[in-house]
Amino acid sequence: MTVRLRPATAGDAADLAPLVDLAGEGMPAAIWRQRASYKEDPLAVGRRIAAEDTGPMSWTLTTVAEDGEGLTGLVITELLDEAPQSFTPDTHPILRPIRKLKAKVPNTRFINLFVVAPRAFEGETGSMLIDSVRAEAGPEGVAVALGDANRRALDFFSAAGFRERTRVPVLAGDWQTDNRDWVLLTLP
Repeated sequence: MTVRLRPATAGDAADLAPLVDLAGEGMPAAIWRQRASYKEDPLAVGRRIAAEDTGPMSWTLTTVAEDGEGLTGLVITELLDEAPQSFTPDTHPILRPIRKLKAKVPNTRFINLFVVAPRAFEGETGSMLIDSVRAEAGPEGVAVALGDANRRALDFFSAAGFRERTRVPVLAGDWQTDNRDWVLLTLP
């Protein structure tokens, strides 16, 4: 099937949340569980967040890949300015290490989330998404933070020309993960 890229719409929010959780290796759901009201499905929280017009997971920052069967992947990026803020007091503790890494790569297009659905691993979706990010690179290139246990993603970004710049420890909290470090990768 032919894959095409397009900007996400607010109507995509319901489909974005499961892919966001897949991209975040369950970390988003761990955060959403804490924000959920009594007996609320964490995925419902993710859908609400994805439907917002602002925020690091907003549909407004998202490019989706789709084929005739639905979404095959997504990338959520933001252009970091000259002095990106590392974190504020209301930043969730799990996210603080990533915010520290973002502060080290001003003037880059930062990939907040990148995922290819398992059914599309062998196709062109990943290459198409990364090419779309390259086309909108910041003055200092592109950057991404990945968990050190995610070998598939590390290998993919390495093959795309990204190089490791630094690492910081993961603060897992309620998130069940094998990752010990966040790895900051950059592409000039």
